[in-house]
Formats: sequence, C-alpha cells, structure tokens
Amino acid sequence: MTTPDTLMDLVRNCFPPNIVQATMQQYRTTLIYPGPGNKEMDGYTIKEDDKSTWMFKSEWSSSTNILGLVVFSIVTGVAIASAGEEGIPLLRFFQSVSAVMMKVTTWIIYLAPVGVLFLIAGQVTELTRVELITMLLLTSLLWSLPPLPPRS
Repeated sequence: MTTPDTLMDLVRNCFPPNIVQATMQQYRTTLIYPGPGNKEMDGYTIKEDDKSTWMFKSEWSSSTNILGLVVFSIVTGVAIASAGEEGIPLLRFFQSVSAVMMKVTTWIIYLAPVGVLFLIAGQVTELTRVELITMLLLTSLLWSLPPLPPRS
C-alpha cells in the first residue's frame, strides 16, 4: 500500500455510497504483487521493488466504516439544524430513539452481572469432581493468604 492509496481510501470512506453498506463494509485498495523480477505489460514496466508500478484492485472489506457513519451523522445533524421548523419532527424522532437506546443500554448494564454469573456457573458444571475440589481448595487457599503490605 502506498501513502496516496491510503489517503484516497480515507477520502472514499468519508462519503460511502450507501449508509447501510457503511455499517458492514469498508472500501480498501489492495496492491497486487507482480512476482519476482521486472515485467512488461502493455508497454509499461512493472518493477518488483517499486510499488507505484504495481497493479491494484479495489474491494469492499467486511468491517464497519466508522468514518463514513460519523460524516453522515454530522451532515444529517447540520441539515436538521439548518432546516429550522421543518427539521423539528426529525429532531424529536432522533431524540426519542436516543432515549430508547439509553434505556436498553441501562437494562444491559444491570443484567450483565447475571449473564456473567450464568457463564461461570456453566463452566463450573462441566468440571469433574476432582477438578471442582481442586478449584475450591485453591480458591480457599488464595483467600486465606494475608494481604500484601502497603508500599512505602
């Protein structure tokens, strides 16, 4: 990858062709290694040690295009703000979506310890009797050790 290719990919990812596609794919330019030695193709020399002469291909990789989503969000926010009275219904819609998502996030935060409890319980139930007794002995031994002295 050359620096101009990386910068052009950055600019291309700022403006995705489809906002739904931006949530799942990211644009990427990939260089095609020509193989050892210099090659001649259509009157053009492809040099092994000069990446600017290599062929390239464009592809969509399976990763979220965060930059495109951020640019889309900023442009949408500016458009809603500049629409004045006509943009208020859309603004209220996004405020409602934000409130609902905060409520769902709060529920997930409250339920996460229960999920961790069941994950640990599932692992403990798969242990044999010897493994379980060993684990209990090591845990009780660890808890019976005195605390470390404070640093001076």
